[in-house]
Amino acid sequence: SPEFVRRLRGMFAFALWDAKERRLVLGRDRLGIKPLFIHETKGGQIRFGSEMKAILACGDVPKDVDLGALDGYLAQNYVASPSTLLTSVRQIEPGEILIRSEREMAVKRAMAPMALVAATVSRIVPVA
Repeated sequence: SPEFVRRLRGMFAFALWDAKERRLVLGRDRLGIKPLFIHETKGGQIRFGSEMKAILACGDVPKDVDLGALDGYLAQNYVASPSTLLTSVRQIEPGEILIRSEREMAVKRAMAPMALVAATVSRIVPVA
């Protein structure tokens, strides 16, 4: 079960092949420190890598620029996940897992994103 991710600590991105269930499980740490990029081909294949250039090395990935992401990058020097500068490539979001089987693809929130954790922690009131 992909629920093991909740017990992981530290910074990570992973890809696991579950041979018994015949599914691919991709995941990213809750802080989003380690990136994980994905591209789904027209034939339904999933390509992934910790750098976008690993996906682009396949040679047949469309390179259409995401103008909204470009605007964000020019304004903030940053592209917020799940967007990337290419419309055909996206990021797994922090704390998220993607499960891909022959029949379906599901994206689940495995861990609370750090912004939510920080908001929760900021509400703790010290006891006098």
